[in-house]
Amino acid sequence: MRYGSFIVQIEHQDERNQFSTVSEEAVDFLPNPLREFYMEANPEDVEIILENLTSIRLYPLHQLRDLQKEYKIIQGFIFATLEGDPIVINDGKVFIAVHGSGAWTFEKESFVESFDMFLEYIIKNLKEKD
Repeated sequence: MRYGSFIVQIEHQDERNQFSTVSEEAVDFLPNPLREFYMEANPEDVEIILENLTSIRLYPLHQLRDLQKEYKIIQGFIFATLEGDPIVINDGKVFIAVHGSGAWTFEKESFVESFDMFLEYIIKNLKEKD
């Protein structure tokens, strides 16, 4: 998937949303499904408002290692949050954890079947610019 259209739509929603590019070497610690995205669309400062007025925050590459330590999630790699709840990728599928149970728990069924489907979900549910 090429990410140019995604970037344009997210930056259009809020001009404060900013992306950059990074080298292939910089993304070598990421799960494979995230590598191409971060090389082309590293979310420097991105908070996306959905139609239901919830927000998804995509984290920049330089914060991802610390994010793993902060959330202490074993069963996936966190790259975003939905209202503070971690969004992780595990075996190529995207999951959202349930907050408030004392420990992070994930539904047995994935939220979406792939990272690209996650981005498609965002675009489909993106709140129109005011």
